[in-house]
Amino acid sequence: MKNNKKTVSDRLPILSLQEDMINRCFRCGLCRSVCPSFLETGLESASPRGRVQFARAVLDGRANLDDAVKERMLDCLNCMRCTEECPSGVKTNEIVLAARAELAARGNLNVFKKLAFNTVMKSPWLMGVFARAASLGKKLFYDSNETVEKIVPRLAGMGDKKFPSPASRHSIGTWPEVVPPKSGVKKMRVGYFIGCATNMIFTEVADATIHVLTENDIEVVIPRGQACCGIPVYTSGDLANARKLAGTNLKVFGGLDIDCIVTDCASCSAALKHEVENLMGVGPFDVPVYDLNEFLVNVIDIKRHFREVPLRITYHDPCHLKRGQGIYDEPRKLLTMVPGVELIEMDEPDACCGGAGTFAYTHHSLSRKVGRRKAENIRKTEAEAVATPCPSCTMQIEDLLNHDGVGIPVLHPVQILAKAYGYSDIRYKLPQEVETAAACCPG
Repeated sequence: MKNNKKTVSDRLPILSLQEDMINRCFRCGLCRSVCPSFLETGLESASPRGRVQFARAVLDGRANLDDAVKERMLDCLNCMRCTEECPSGVKTNEIVLAARAELAARGNLNVFKKLAFNTVMKSPWLMGVFARAASLGKKLFYDSNETVEKIVPRLAGMGDKKFPSPASRHSIGTWPEVVPPKSGVKKMRVGYFIGCATNMIFTEVADATIHVLTENDIEVVIPRGQACCGIPVYTSGDLANARKLAGTNLKVFGGLDIDCIVTDCASCSAALKHEVENLMGVGPFDVPVYDLNEFLVNVIDIKRHFREVPLRITYHDPCHLKRGQGIYDEPRKLLTMVPGVELIEMDEPDACCGGAGTFAYTHHSLSRKVGRRKAENIRKTEAEAVATPCPSCTMQIEDLLNHDGVGIPVLHPVQILAKAYGYSDIRYKLPQEVETAAACCPG
């Protein structure tokens, strides 16, 4: 028996670590009622229970990591709904990630991901150069040509998908490395982990975060050289490069005299809190890591000299925030602190939107199918905006609403706070501001 276990360990060193977890599954099937991919495909093999049994068969030698197994391990959104539902505490998401790591170790990694992970993702400087080039290219050859804008997504098999627009200027480098508190009185000093999407696409979210923190007597340190949090890399199975990224961030933030690390991206906070140590085997950081929502509600006594922001808004729970960190009430408390904000809860606010990072591109059709219910639930609220603190969810929901012709903005809760504090340089307009501008300047 010992020799057999050693053989399995040698053959599948990463997946074999999940053997006890795999053995907990007694195939009750409760996970099937909440799994987004199973609900859309109806395939037992695409259910969490099916994936666990695939993993069991691979460990037992009854199946290989062939294309059929690979397909089912890759069409999981890692939303953790099954883990939340499982009476035996089976963490199917971790089993799936282990299987993906085995696949990646055998060279079964998407060629574009492999190229990106081994070049651009390793270097924050190179990633910045690539993003600026993409921004310029999109502006010159894509956004300015309606025909190209329509044809490119269709050629890629993505229908009318709306691609995000990289920013021409990035937050890191635009802001100084140390931003003092507005009042001049420093109560805390925090390290701001910006994250790739916020830094290079949603720079207005970074602006809002820095404004809100400095408004609350916090000195914000934005270290140069911070790298990707690693989530796109390790969820694809490339643990080696994910560990390198984690090591870079540990080094960059480890040399700072800070009280904690704060990030406004739900995926980044999940990665820095848990995955750095649990899944990448590196770390942890030597100071606490907080998601911005929990930091503003649970750590500091937030100032409430808010202006009125008349806005009917609904809120979407990112999987990495609600299930990954147990943060549910905090963003709702922030939104409802602001006078004039009316929070309208949608049905199933914590149901996965189908984004899941690169999943929206590698599995576009399934991603859209999963997201249909989310878009419909948003539409039924008749809200004027959607709030969510996850860049991946933001991009997915924007695409879903664009597809359905629902023209409302998708905002981070911190943008509402920044507006309430009176900052006018947050780049979006509330519905009544659009109406006022139209009335003043007709035509």
